[in-house]
Amino acid sequence: MGSTRVGVFLQARLSSTRLPQKVLLPLKGGNVLQHALRSLRKIKADVYALLTDHNSGGVLEQYAVEEGFSLFMGPEDDVLQRFTSAVHFFKVERVIRATGDNPLVSWQLALEILELHEKKKADLSHFINIPLGTGVEVVEASALLAAENESADPYE
Repeated sequence: MGSTRVGVFLQARLSSTRLPQKVLLPLKGGNVLQHALRSLRKIKADVYALLTDHNSGGVLEQYAVEEGFSLFMGPEDDVLQRFTSAVHFFKVERVIRATGDNPLVSWQLALEILELHEKKKADLSHFINIPLGTGVEVVEASALLAAENESADPYE
């Protein structure tokens, strides 16, 4: 990946209020989470990590390990802190972020946005007007850490 250390971070948890445990809903060949993990594993990166909370970690760990991802647990309600803690732990400089409830996340679109991100030397990159659930974000770790320093509320 060159000199920049890149992490693929997939966020997932089981405590969704609208559809609890939706990441474990069965689909042909696995469940929602497994489809997302498998797609993202096709992206060349230094680190692959499933980011979750402590309440979900015990259940989700087996899926992460089976698909070649590390499990990282952080606060349930402070997603930014979960990500910045993972940035520090894995010592990554760039994050490719996706959510585990999107089984159609596209590794091809991820490669395209990563290339544009690098070309433009952006802090944050994502596509708009693509099919829902197929995209990812690319964000520099420095931008995540700056956001954490400026935030005052766990929901920011």
